[in-house]
Amino acid sequence: MVWNCLFIERITGSMIQEWIVSSPNENLHLPAPNVFIPTDLSLKKDHEKAKYPVLLRKSPYSTLWHKPDTMFFTPKAYVKIVFTCPHASDSPEAEVLTNIFTQLLMDYLNEFAYYAQVAGLYYGISHTDSGFQVILVGYNHKLRILLETVVEKITSFEVKADRFSVIKVNFKAPA
Repeated sequence: MVWNCLFIERITGSMIQEWIVSSPNENLHLPAPNVFIPTDLSLKKDHEKAKYPVLLRKSPYSTLWHKPDTMFFTPKAYVKIVFTCPHASDSPEAEVLTNIFTQLLMDYLNEFAYYAQVAGLYYGISHTDSGFQVILVGYNHKLRILLETVVEKITSFEVKADRFSVIKVNFKAPA
């Protein structure tokens, strides 16, 4: 049984005036446009079907590898940046502080994590034996914007006392 209810109500001039006079709630607004949503999902033309990653460039500070997705043909990229901190493993205290630092950094970057994730971009920061690393994965069209945003946030990072208290209380040492 389907109910089909149609209600018709006459809109009066006083109702329209009331709507005009009522000011919208200033806290109710649309979010800013999501800069991470990709609009170009095209694949780069690769003449060879590489079975293994190919080294494109190597410098004293970086290595660049390339391997197209020949199975699913998705326009995605994987970026890994390793930050070497010479004293990160000097002592148990240094290990713990480096780990807390990476957790604070992830907390600091949380302001745009949702927008990146909705757009199919993901990032993570983790403690390593020699410092910490940043890994970014997702659609290559806007991955650069995420990378630039993360690096800019890392360079301007300042520990806030209230966030440090939260992270310190909830700290879990790596297994």
